[in-house]
Amino acid sequence: MPFILLVIGLALVLFEFFSSGGLFAIVGCAAVVASVIWTGYATMAALPTIVFALVAIGATLAIYRFGNSYIVPRMQIDEDSQAPLDEELINERAQCITDLSPSGKVKIAQGIYPAIAKSGYIKKGEAVKVIEVKMNHLIVH
Repeated sequence: MPFILLVIGLALVLFEFFSSGGLFAIVGCAAVVASVIWTGYATMAALPTIVFALVAIGATLAIYRFGNSYIVPRMQIDEDSQAPLDEELINERAQCITDLSPSGKVKIAQGIYPAIAKSGYIKKGEAVKVIEVKMNHLIVH
């Protein structure tokens, strides 16, 4: 039975990658910890594993809450400066005002637009060509 609880807990943690809110991750972590406790209840063999699991969970929550912006910096977007996207922008030349890795911002005479590099990484300042307008981004190369 502890093995089933472990599998359910790991499945819930995995499912959290496809949902949001953290509820599945919290319940999944609790199920994993409960399965470890259940397995080692008769002996104290599970104590180091429990301590490690609790420290790992605490570190994960701390990184999620406080360190996420240091690991993956968020790009500041000034929504007022974005010009409306239009099919007429296809074949226009643009200047990268941020690195496109693969997404960033480009400037065309009409304004500043969110863009995605068709392939690879494009450095800030390079000239690109708009090849497609997709949803709310320009596709460039």
